[in-house]
Amino acid sequence: MAEQTPLERLEAAGVTFVSKDGRFGAAAPTEAAKTALKSLSVEERADLKSAWCACEWQTYLAERPLPVHDPRPDIVSDHQEWTALLHLAYAEERELWGALHGLRSMGARLVPLQGRLTLTPGERLPARGQMLEQGLSREEYAQARAQWLVPHTALLGALLTRVGRARR
Repeated sequence: MAEQTPLERLEAAGVTFVSKDGRFGAAAPTEAAKTALKSLSVEERADLKSAWCACEWQTYLAERPLPVHDPRPDIVSDHQEWTALLHLAYAEERELWGALHGLRSMGARLVPLQGRLTLTPGERLPARGQMLEQGLSREEYAQARAQWLVPHTALLGALLTRVGRARR
């Protein structure tokens, strides 16, 4: 079995770490934790913050949703198509992916129209627990479409065709 790192030894002794407002700190609630903290060498103390940050970063990466996940799984009617479209767009063109992800977050839908998938603004619905509406108005959608989707018309059309074929 490999020797424990200083960070692992401290955590095993009950030391907890926190980073707030740019400051890094350790809490040692027991005598064993205090003893473990005091036993660190100067070099181990210097490396402690970066080791903790590296562990926190790996935890964050492991727990975050992938960028290709549908940000609106609550809209089930086209959830699978959105997941496929976002996956393809992420692999092809990050700017297009970002635009699609943002539009989907605001309720955009993929609907079959004349044998192919079409992107629409979706419905404006009351946001959960709020009086404000969520989603895009037709005017807001038209503006976002012109700014973010039209520059990628050819690629978006090809991706929608691929997702539409897979849907059948």
